[in-house]
Amino acid sequence: MNTFTWQPRPEDETRRLTRLLQSHLRRAGVTPAERTSAKCRELLLRTLAGQNGTCYFAGGDDRYCWNHPKDKKIAFLKLEWGHLVPTAQSVVGVAPKMILLCARCNNQLQTSRTLEQLIPELEHKLPVIKSRLAAQPDV
Repeated sequence: MNTFTWQPRPEDETRRLTRLLQSHLRRAGVTPAERTSAKCRELLLRTLAGQNGTCYFAGGDDRYCWNHPKDKKIAFLKLEWGHLVPTAQSVVGVAPKMILLCARCNNQLQTSRTLEQLIPELEHKLPVIKSRLAAQPDV
Protein backbone atom coordinates (compact mmCIF):
# COMPACT_ATOMS: atom_id res chain seq x y z
CA MET A 1 0.00 0.00 0.00
CA ASN A 2 1.25 3.45 -0.89
CA THR A 3 1.61 5.56 2.27
CA PHE A 4 3.35 8.59 0.73
CA THR A 5 2.19 11.98 1.96
CA TRP A 6 3.26 15.45 0.95
CA GLN A 7 4.62 17.97 3.44
CA PRO A 8 2.38 20.91 4.48
CA ARG A 9 2.12 23.76 2.00
CA PRO A 10 4.27 26.77 3.03
CA GLU A 11 2.84 30.29 3.23
CA ASP A 12 4.96 31.38 0.23
CA GLU A 13 3.03 28.85 -1.85
CA THR A 14 -0.29 30.26 -0.64
CA ARG A 15 0.84 33.74 -1.71
CA ARG A 16 1.97 32.40 -5.12
CA LEU A 17 -1.41 30.75 -5.73
CA THR A 18 -3.22 33.93 -4.67
CA ARG A 19 -1.24 36.04 -7.17
CA LEU A 20 -1.83 33.50 -9.94
CA LEU A 21 -5.57 33.52 -9.26
CA GLN A 22 -5.61 37.31 -9.48
CA SER A 23 -3.89 37.07 -12.86
CA HIS A 24 -6.37 34.47 -14.16
CA LEU A 25 -9.30 36.60 -13.03
CA ARG A 26 -7.80 39.76 -14.57
CA ARG A 27 -7.44 38.00 -17.94
CA ALA A 28 -11.05 36.81 -17.65
CA GLY A 29 -12.23 40.40 -17.25
CA VAL A 30 -13.15 40.22 -13.56
CA THR A 31 -13.22 43.72 -12.07
CA PRO A 32 -10.34 44.86 -9.85
CA ALA A 33 -12.74 45.14 -6.88
CA GLU A 34 -13.62 41.43 -7.26
CA ARG A 35 -10.03 40.22 -7.60
CA THR A 36 -8.32 41.90 -4.68
CA SER A 37 -5.60 39.99 -2.88
CA ALA A 38 -7.89 39.43 0.10
CA LYS A 39 -10.76 38.09 -2.03
CA CYS A 40 -8.44 35.86 -4.05
CA ARG A 41 -6.82 34.49 -0.90
CA GLU A 42 -10.27 33.75 0.53
CA LEU A 43 -11.27 31.96 -2.69
CA LEU A 44 -7.98 30.03 -2.65
CA LEU A 45 -8.51 28.88 0.95
CA ARG A 46 -12.12 27.87 0.21
CA THR A 47 -10.96 25.95 -2.86
CA LEU A 48 -8.21 24.19 -0.90
CA ALA A 49 -10.68 23.27 1.84
CA GLY A 50 -13.23 22.01 -0.69
CA GLN A 51 -10.57 19.89 -2.40
CA ASN A 52 -9.04 18.65 0.90
CA GLY A 53 -5.79 20.44 -0.03
CA THR A 54 -5.25 18.22 -3.06
CA CYS A 55 -5.72 18.22 -6.80
CA TYR A 56 -9.35 18.50 -7.94
CA PHE A 57 -9.14 15.06 -9.56
CA ALA A 58 -7.49 13.43 -6.51
CA GLY A 59 -10.68 13.48 -4.45
CA GLY A 60 -8.71 14.21 -1.29
CA ASP A 61 -6.11 11.44 -1.88
CA ASP A 62 -2.85 13.05 -3.00
CA ARG A 63 -0.89 9.80 -3.38
CA TYR A 64 -1.31 9.98 -7.15
CA CYS A 65 -0.54 13.68 -7.53
CA TRP A 66 2.75 14.73 -9.09
CA ASN A 67 4.70 17.95 -9.23
CA HIS A 68 6.10 19.21 -12.50
CA PRO A 69 9.55 17.68 -13.23
CA LYS A 70 11.18 21.09 -12.69
CA ASP A 71 9.73 21.01 -9.14
CA LYS A 72 10.69 17.41 -8.33
CA LYS A 73 12.74 18.42 -5.27
CA ILE A 74 9.85 20.27 -3.61
CA ALA A 75 8.46 18.29 -0.66
CA PHE A 76 4.94 19.77 -0.83
CA LEU A 77 2.31 19.35 -3.54
CA LYS A 78 2.68 22.40 -5.78
CA LEU A 79 -0.78 22.98 -7.20
CA GLU A 80 -1.66 24.92 -10.33
CA TRP A 81 -4.84 26.78 -11.24
CA GLY A 82 -7.00 25.24 -13.92
CA HIS A 83 -10.38 26.04 -15.41
CA LEU A 84 -13.28 23.70 -14.68
CA VAL A 85 -14.77 24.82 -17.99
CA PRO A 86 -11.88 25.09 -20.50
CA THR A 87 -11.20 28.64 -21.62
CA ALA A 88 -11.92 27.61 -25.22
CA GLN A 89 -15.50 26.77 -24.15
CA SER A 90 -16.09 29.48 -21.54
CA VAL A 91 -18.73 32.17 -21.80
CA VAL A 92 -17.48 35.72 -22.32
CA GLY A 93 -18.20 37.99 -19.35
CA VAL A 94 -18.70 35.12 -16.89
CA ALA A 95 -16.07 34.66 -14.16
CA PRO A 96 -14.29 31.33 -14.66
CA LYS A 97 -14.76 28.47 -12.20
CA MET A 98 -11.19 27.86 -11.08
CA ILE A 99 -9.91 24.57 -9.64
CA LEU A 100 -6.54 23.49 -8.28
CA LEU A 101 -4.72 20.72 -10.12
CA CYS A 102 -1.43 18.89 -9.72
CA ALA A 103 0.98 19.31 -12.63
CA ARG A 104 0.13 15.89 -14.07
CA CYS A 105 -3.61 16.56 -14.18
CA ASN A 106 -3.19 20.11 -15.41
CA ASN A 107 -0.94 18.97 -18.26
CA GLN A 108 -2.50 15.59 -19.07
CA LEU A 109 -6.19 15.55 -18.10
CA GLN A 110 -7.34 19.15 -18.21
CA THR A 111 -7.59 20.03 -21.86
CA SER A 112 -9.82 22.03 -24.12
CA ARG A 113 -12.51 19.42 -23.48
CA THR A 114 -15.04 19.41 -20.67
CA LEU A 115 -15.04 16.77 -17.94
CA GLU A 116 -18.06 15.14 -19.60
CA GLN A 117 -16.06 14.83 -22.81
CA LEU A 118 -13.13 13.18 -20.98
CA ILE A 119 -15.17 10.37 -19.41
CA PRO A 120 -15.50 8.12 -22.49
CA GLU A 121 -11.77 8.38 -23.20
CA LEU A 122 -10.75 7.54 -19.64
CA GLU A 123 -13.28 4.70 -19.38
CA HIS A 124 -11.89 3.25 -22.60
CA LYS A 125 -8.24 3.51 -21.60
CA LEU A 126 -8.39 1.81 -18.19
CA PRO A 127 -9.45 -1.65 -19.48
CA VAL A 128 -6.91 -1.34 -22.30
CA ILE A 129 -4.13 -0.63 -19.82
CA LYS A 130 -5.24 -3.55 -17.63
CA SER A 131 -5.31 -5.94 -20.61
CA ARG A 132 -1.84 -4.81 -21.73
CA LEU A 133 -0.49 -5.46 -18.24
CA ALA A 134 -2.14 -8.88 -18.11
CA ALA A 135 -0.57 -9.80 -21.45
CA GLN A 136 2.96 -8.90 -20.35
CA PRO A 137 5.19 -11.77 -19.25
CA ASP A 138 6.37 -11.69 -15.64
CA VAL A 139 9.41 -9.51 -15.22
